[in-house]
Amino acid sequence: MPFKSAKFLFFGFAFLWLPACSSKEDKSNQGYLIKTELLRMSDTSLNLTKPRGAGLVPDNDRYAWTSDIDIKSLKLPIRSIVLSEFTGDSGTQNPQVLYSCDTDCDVDLLGPELTNLLDDQSVQVTGTGTFQQVSVSFGEGTDNWTGKITAEFTLGGQTYYTKSSGAPTTTGPAEESSYTAMGGGSVSYLPSPLVLAEQMGEEPVEAVPLTIKLYFNALYTAFAVDSSKVSPVAHPGGFCVGDMNNNEMTLCTQRLVVSASTQEAAPTRERYMINEASLATLYFDNDTTPLGGSLQQYLLEGYPNRGTVNDVDLTEPGTDGAATKAWASGPIFGFSENADGTFLVSTTIGEPSASNENGGFRAKAFKRETHTGTYETSQGNEYSYSAVKL
Repeated sequence: MPFKSAKFLFFGFAFLWLPACSSKEDKSNQGYLIKTELLRMSDTSLNLTKPRGAGLVPDNDRYAWTSDIDIKSLKLPIRSIVLSEFTGDSGTQNPQVLYSCDTDCDVDLLGPELTNLLDDQSVQVTGTGTFQQVSVSFGEGTDNWTGKITAEFTLGGQTYYTKSSGAPTTTGPAEESSYTAMGGGSVSYLPSPLVLAEQMGEEPVEAVPLTIKLYFNALYTAFAVDSSKVSPVAHPGGFCVGDMNNNEMTLCTQRLVVSASTQEAAPTRERYMINEASLATLYFDNDTTPLGGSLQQYLLEGYPNRGTVNDVDLTEPGTDGAATKAWASGPIFGFSENADGTFLVSTTIGEPSASNENGGFRAKAFKRETHTGTYETSQGNEYSYSAVKL
C-alpha cells in the first residue's frame, strides 16, 4: 500500500501542534528516522470454561452470550499513526505523523496485506522533546466510521453466520457485515521515551534509525448476544451487527488495543482471567520490562458473567449493564514494576458514570502468577479480585 498524503487527524485526543523551529540558530539534533510496523501476534483459542458454581443458574435460555467467535476477517480504517509527547494529564503535544491515510484506508487485521500497510516508509522526527505516546486512529474527529467483520459462532447448539446485511443468521457461509463505530482508536506508551535534546556541537547529528512495532491480537475481540433471551439491562457494550433493542441475534466487536515497542524481539505475552469474567493480556519486552496490554470482557455461555470493575451481575434487574460495560475492553495505561517484583496494572475499563460510580481497575501489586489481591476503582473504592494465569 503506498504511503498516502499526510493529513493529521484529530480523533478524541487533545493534541497541540508545536511546529519545529527552522531558524539557523536552532541547534536541536536530527532526531530519529522512524519506521513503523503493525504486527499481529499469533492467536490460539484458550478454550476457556469454568465449573458451574453454586448459586449460579446455568440457563442457556437466559444467559445466551459467548465470546468464542471464529473471526475470518476484521477490517478497520487505519487513518493515522501518531507519535507525540505525553504531558501526564491525558494531554499531548508536538505530534509527529508516522502514517496517514485519506481514502481506501481499510486494513484486514487478519489478512496478508497487513504486512504491507506501512510500505517500508520512514519518517524523521526532529526538534526537542520527550516522545512516548503512540496513537492509532480509526476515525476522523468525532465522525462515525465503518468496520467490517466476517465471522461465525455457535450459541445454544446452533451455528450462526454474519451476513452482508442485517443480523447474523443460521444460513452459511459467513459474509462480510458492516457496523458503525465511533471514537478515536488505540493509545499506547513506549516503555522508554525517545528523548531529543538540544545539540551542543556545531556539526549536525544524523538521525538515528528506529523501528516502532505495534503489536495486537484479534482473539476474543468480538462477542455474540441473543437479545431475545437476555434482558436489555444485561447487554454488554460494543459496536454491533444486529440490533440488541430489537430482540435480534447480535455480534459486537470490542475496542482493538495496540502495544508499542522498540525492541527487535517480539514481546512475551501472558494472559490472566480476572474475576472469572474478564481477560487480561500483558506484554513484556525481553520477558521482563512491562510493555502494555489490555483488559477485555469475556462472556461464557450459560453464566451470568460478573463485571470485573465492580463485581455487578449484569443480569441483575435494575443494573444498567449497558452503561457499566460501555467500553467492554480497554488498554492498560499504568503498567510498571514495583521494587518487590509485583506490578502496577491499571485501566479505564468501565469508567464511572451516573449509574456506575465504581469504574476503573487499578491493581497496585499484580503478580505474574495465579493470585488474589485488591484493586481500586477510579473513585478510590477497594475490591478484591482473583487472577488465574492461563
